[in-house]
Amino acid sequence: TPATSTQPQALTFKEALLELSVTPHITADRSIIMKLKVTRNAPLPSVNGVQQGIARNEIYTEALVRDGQTVVLGGIYVVDSGKNTDKFPFLADIPLLGAAFRASSVTDIRRELLIFVTPRIITSPSSDL
Repeated sequence: TPATSTQPQALTFKEALLELSVTPHITADRSIIMKLKVTRNAPLPSVNGVQQGIARNEIYTEALVRDGQTVVLGGIYVVDSGKNTDKFPFLADIPLLGAAFRASSVTDIRRELLIFVTPRIITSPSSDL
């Protein structure tokens, strides 16, 4: 019989990160303009043991604050939901009587990621600011 060769699947790994990028600018009246970018990468659920990829959420915003004021960024949500059935082997498969030997549960967990950013202006002793 002829030998058959199979090509191995190519795997590409991507980092799942939480990244915050801040570009500050100090105005003439010592306020702070911040350009903010938040990126959250998270693995998608696997299907039949195969990783499906990375889900990417991003927030872009610009804020004007005074020295020491806090900006709160929200809007990145994480939803975990699923259904689980626990049962006794064989007994749970008996018609009518099987319901006494199995239990089902549904989970629905929702979380919001909040990021607090508080800029401070730090001047050096030789600065004329």
